[in-house]
Amino acid sequence: MERPEAWVEALCRTEGLDPGSLARYPGGSTPVYAAGDRVLKLYPPTHLAEHAAESAVLTAVPDRLPVLVPRLQVSGRWDAWGFVVMDRLDGVRLKDVWPMVGAEARLGLVARTGELAAALHAVPLPTLREDGPAFVAAQRTSAVARHRSWGLGVEWLTGLSAFLDDVALPEEPPVLLHSDLLPANLLVRPGEGDRWSICGVFDFDQARRGQREYDFVAPAVFLAEGDPSRVHTMLRAYGYAPSDLDHAFGRRLLAWLLLHRHGNLAAFLRRLPRPRERTFEALAERWFG
Repeated sequence: MERPEAWVEALCRTEGLDPGSLARYPGGSTPVYAAGDRVLKLYPPTHLAEHAAESAVLTAVPDRLPVLVPRLQVSGRWDAWGFVVMDRLDGVRLKDVWPMVGAEARLGLVARTGELAAALHAVPLPTLREDGPAFVAAQRTSAVARHRSWGLGVEWLTGLSAFLDDVALPEEPPVLLHSDLLPANLLVRPGEGDRWSICGVFDFDQARRGQREYDFVAPAVFLAEGDPSRVHTMLRAYGYAPSDLDHAFGRRLLAWLLLHRHGNLAAFLRRLPRPRERTFEALAERWFG
C-alpha cells in the first residue's frame, strides 16, 4: 500500500480517521482512500470545481435514488486542496465483474441503469455548473480539433462538422447529470444464478446541469457496447416509448457522443463494432438503432 503523505495523515487525525487504516484505491484522476467504513476523497487545487460539484450532489441525492449513494460526512479544504469524507458503500464495482456477467444479466443491468438515470434526472437541481447552449456551441466549434487530437482518422474528421451541423439537439429544462454512468462508478451485488443488481452509484465529481440525453452516452458505450437492442432496453426503462427511439434519436445520441467531454470516437471505434460504411449515418444506426 502506498503510504499517504504526512499532510494527508494530519488531515485524517483532524477528521477522526485512523491514518493507519488508509488504503488508496487504484486509478482515478484524484486520490481516494478507504478508511474503515468511510472514504476520503481529495481534490487538487486545479480540481476544486469537482469538489464543489461532488459536495453539492452528495447533499442533494440521498434517499432520492433507487440505489445507495455515499452520505456526505464532511466537506472542506486542507492545504489548498478540497476534500470530502463520506460513507463507504457495500458492493463490488460493476467494472470488476462485467466480464463474468452473461448476456441476459447484462440486459437487466442496462435496464436498471436506465431506471437509475431517470431517478437521478428527477432530483431537484442543486447549484452546479451548467452545460447549456454555450457549452454545446463551444464543443461544436472545437470538435474537429478535439477528435483529431484523440487520433480520429481523416475519413471521419472530414464529415464531422457537417454531421453535427445537421443534428438539431433538444432545448429542454436542464436536469442533474452524473455524466459518467460507467461500470467503474456503479456498485453491484450478486443474486440468484447469473443475476446481479445495482446497489450503489458514486463518483459525482463530473456532475453538472444539462440535457438528459448527454447522460446516455457513457452507458450506451460501456454497458450497451454498441448493441442497439441494449440501448433501447435502457431507454425504455428510462421512460421512452418505442416510437421515440427512431433514427433521429440515434443521430442525436451520436451527436452527444461527439460533443461529450470524454467522447473519444477513435477509442470507441476500436472498442465497439463498426458499420460497413464509414459514415456518421451508418454509425448512428449501427450503435443506436
